[in-house]
Amino acid sequence: MTVEESMTVRGRSANVTLPVQFEVSDGNFYAQASFDMNHASFGMTPYTAFAGAVRNDDPLRFTFDLMGIGN
Repeated sequence: MTVEESMTVRGRSANVTLPVQFEVSDGNFYAQASFDMNHASFGMTPYTAFAGAVRNDDPLRFTFDLMGIGN
């Protein structure tokens, strides 16, 4: 399944399209996805300190693992 969404981080929105693994079993559902985006997509620059000795790299990785339980 492919999901298209708008994601907002620190007040800045970016569109993302991601493949989601989706399964229904015994009345419950399971969904998993992982995707990468760059800091610039949200108007940010990666954190850096000590002349670059400490820093965050691109990309940002977002991961979710959901389970819904049916009644």
